[in-house]
Amino acid sequence: MEITIVCAENGDRWDPHTTEKLRRLENRRSDESVVENVEIRAEMEASKLSASASVTMCLEVARTEKKYLKRLLAWEKQWAKLQEDITVGKQKIIEFQEELLQAEAAKKTAESFYLFQECMELRRSLVYAQVRLHMDEVNHAFVQ
Repeated sequence: MEITIVCAENGDRWDPHTTEKLRRLENRRSDESVVENVEIRAEMEASKLSASASVTMCLEVARTEKKYLKRLLAWEKQWAKLQEDITVGKQKIIEFQEELLQAEAAKKTAESFYLFQECMELRRSLVYAQVRLHMDEVNHAFVQ
């Protein structure tokens, strides 16, 4: 609200005391407006500082987020590599188990063959011994 004092040319229409009161009222209103204007400017500056701090904080959070996203990506790559290594390791275990089964089968075959050869050797020895015994009996029968 603005009060404007209009003085008459001769000043005889207003009481000087009333005119003075009006002037003081106008000055007081003007002083209040100046104070209010200063307060508003101070609030605006505080808001600007707060906004600047918020922007700075957001930028810092964005940098931190980017850093952690890089770490996460690295961990995910490492995890994928470990999973791949585990899969390869499991495949190698399966291959080794198959080789072990083949080796055990070959061992059984070899043992069977060895036992067969031993058995054949014992048979030959037995047959040889029987032939010899028979020949000794025949020779002994002729000698008598």
